[in-house]
Amino acid sequence: MTPVLSSTSPFILLVDDETSVLYTLEAVLRKEGYRTERAVSASEALARIEETVFDLIISDVNMPGESGLDLLDAVKRRDPESLMVLITAYGSEALAVDAMKRGAYDYLPKPFANDDLKLTVRRALEKRLLQRENRLLRERLVEREGLGGIIGGSEGMQQVYELIEKVAPNDVTVLITGESGTGKELVANAIHGLSPRRSDAFIRVNCAALPENLIESELFGFERGAFSGAVARRLGKFEQADHGTIFLDEIGDMTPATQTKILRILQEREFERIGGQSVIKVDTRVIAATNRDLSKAIRDGNFREDLFYRLNVVNIQLPPLRDRRSDIMSLVWHFAARFCEKFHKPPRVFSDAFIAMLMQYSWPGNVRELQNLIERVIILEDENMFQSSALAVHSSRAALDSSTDETSSAGGTPIIPRAGPPAVATGDSQATQPVKPDSAGMSHQNNVNFVSDAVLDLPYREAKEMVLNGFERKFFSALLSKADGNISKAARAAGMHRKNLYMKLKEHEILRRDQTEDDGSVDDTNFEAGTTGEGSKSNI
Repeated sequence: MTPVLSSTSPFILLVDDETSVLYTLEAVLRKEGYRTERAVSASEALARIEETVFDLIISDVNMPGESGLDLLDAVKRRDPESLMVLITAYGSEALAVDAMKRGAYDYLPKPFANDDLKLTVRRALEKRLLQRENRLLRERLVEREGLGGIIGGSEGMQQVYELIEKVAPNDVTVLITGESGTGKELVANAIHGLSPRRSDAFIRVNCAALPENLIESELFGFERGAFSGAVARRLGKFEQADHGTIFLDEIGDMTPATQTKILRILQEREFERIGGQSVIKVDTRVIAATNRDLSKAIRDGNFREDLFYRLNVVNIQLPPLRDRRSDIMSLVWHFAARFCEKFHKPPRVFSDAFIAMLMQYSWPGNVRELQNLIERVIILEDENMFQSSALAVHSSRAALDSSTDETSSAGGTPIIPRAGPPAVATGDSQATQPVKPDSAGMSHQNNVNFVSDAVLDLPYREAKEMVLNGFERKFFSALLSKADGNISKAARAAGMHRKNLYMKLKEHEILRRDQTEDDGSVDDTNFEAGTTGEGSKSNI
């Protein structure tokens, strides 16, 4: 029974100047389920190869014009992984050996049995399949080591991805700029992982962490006896990164003397070890990063302008986390999954209140701060860690707004903060006070604009739900505080039925979980707004 051919069947090109041979080859191979195409000369075969991708080429050696060996050489120049089987005349063992040395997969001496043809073709196609699988695995590995470590699908990050993919294959110097914690080292790793240098070393140097008297010896190495304690020659980071990539993090903290030597390496690709006389040449790609304003450093005389232009061939500016809020939840789930696995914790489900706080916070520490927070929450199993840690970190800049900033004069509606840690309960009957935003100079009007600024990248339904939940929690918390914790009084002020208000307070966990409304005893009970009992979530 003749197998049914499909577009996924291996495609074989048959090359011979004798029509009868082509007919025989085609008849045998098509019975095995392979697709075939004919060519009667090497030149015609090359034309076919330019138009179609073949899994295997079977060619006679002796043909008018260009021979099968000439075709083999041309095919291998075009694609070294191409597989080719040559048909040789009886007694042409030397020719067959030469063909194998040139890269032929195998040869078939005339006359050959159909079974020998089938076996040779089957083995060749098995190798072809392995080649494809290996290529796919390499591509997946590159993707995982390259862009796979960077999380985010916002417009700003898409632009970063496009730049990485464009500059990675080209051997140019890259300057990565952005605030601390935005992921500059991940971008540098991605560039290296997608570059032709990925199989060689990626060496990271934190210029800010090295003392001034050690940075040159770390970068350029030293000879034995160069200074006290130099008991043996040591290779510097540039030498270790030869044929690979060196990542100079926080390059804005380099001393002027070190900057001069870096400039020489970028210009001449050479340097001397400390205490050495010989010039060492290296082939090292340089990627630099800084969170400083190098233009200002140049004006202040702290950074060489010529070095800046050498480094800034291509600039990749990373957006702060507050400018890509739509990426926050992707990062949260990524970090949560990682730390749950690391610390053998069950999968974590976060409350809506906690998520709303994450979306409203300004994240001055960017992705690194978010990562550290999720790690603490996973370890301690306490979402309240967010509020306490945020306040502790930013207490030097935090201050309480006046009560007029918490509610508007026309009806007392609370304003959702654009940035900064969420509002915290004062512990008394006063209204809950928000922490001032982190961004310098942020005005009251900017706080009002939070809705349009922070959730613009979210789908409408998610944005609406997030803002509404945050508003309700803050509104009812402030309302209860203003009513000195009396639910009936708060309900009258809000124009709501007491039972409906109670359900809202319970929904947002503003009341303790052990309180019930059934007997009405909670009517005249005073509660501190925003406080919750055991197991409750922190308030917005």
